[in-house]
Amino acid sequence: MADIPWRNVSDATNMNAQLAIAEADLGVMVLLPSTVPSQLEVLGPKAALPPLPVFSVNLYLARSNASEIARELAQHIRAALADRQRLAA
Repeated sequence: MADIPWRNVSDATNMNAQLAIAEADLGVMVLLPSTVPSQLEVLGPKAALPPLPVFSVNLYLARSNASEIARELAQHIRAALADRQRLAA
């Protein structure tokens, strides 16, 4: 782990608030590469930050009583994520 002093500057759970903090250069945030707004800069290796851990994105759908639209949305999300994984590989 990098020995970089840090402190939490916000407990905001609202994405707009988090983006405003990053845009004001008050902090950094972690986003999926495909979700980084154009007004933010992606920090690369020169930033000397420690590597991020591997993580998973989970999608939960009720085993029963899920509406047709919920099942279709879940299938669409799964397909989109699978396509992105194939492109990234």
